[in-house]
Amino acid sequence: MLARRILPFAFVLFALFVLGGPARAEVRIDSIRGEGRFAQVHFTYRNTTGTTWATVVIECSVPEAIRRTHRGVHYFSNHLSGGIGPGFTGSASARVPLLKGKASEITCREDGTPLTY
Repeated sequence: MLARRILPFAFVLFALFVLGGPARAEVRIDSIRGEGRFAQVHFTYRNTTGTTWATVVIECSVPEAIRRTHRGVHYFSNHLSGGIGPGFTGSASARVPLLKGKASEITCREDGTPLTY
């Protein structure tokens, strides 16, 4: 019975270690400016992990966003020049459809692809 509980948890930890998992870094929203049906979101990303990423994707959206077209997306990519290393900091902006939400409800999240060479 105990093995049934521990084994799946151990597998998830192993998979995250081997596959890298999400970028797990700091994404800070610096400002949001509403523009009718859209908002312009300015944010700062900082790699606080020990991993070097080939690409980091930042997605900003309101809670109602279901489809990818309902999100503001920005890519930080540096796979040809050594990747996005620990300590990297970059600022950017994304245009986010508000749908039925408010600009104050926008959140941003990150995901990354580890550099494999």
